[in-house]
Amino acid sequence: MKPVRHKSISSVVIVSSLLMIFLGGCLRSGMKIIPFPNQHVMELTADETILIMKAAGYSNEQIQKYGWSVRDGLAKSGAVRIMKNSAIEAGFAIKGDEIYISSRSTGRYIFNVNTGWVNGPQLQRVN
Repeated sequence: MKPVRHKSISSVVIVSSLLMIFLGGCLRSGMKIIPFPNQHVMELTADETILIMKAAGYSNEQIQKYGWSVRDGLAKSGAVRIMKNSAIEAGFAIKGDEIYISSRSTGRYIFNVNTGWVNGPQLQRVN
């Protein structure tokens, strides 16, 4: 029995279109979350992830889009860099119970997950 071959161009067009839409969005934003190895790791809560990203100057939309990658990177690797157009925009690193935040747009801060801001914008947790 011969294998059945479908000469359907529509499936190729659909897959190609979806790839272009997805890749176009990634290229337009120009943001990449790059985890890198660190001696300490920590699994942050969603609230803690929001606080540290707000301190670094990110909008709610950016936090919604990239927050899970930052959280995952810190849990698995202990540190992440946020790159935009091949420049480092922000960095987050875990050391003990503290998260060190360095942002090109807002400065440097330290957040302790047990006691709150060591220095920083004094953003409050959402309960």
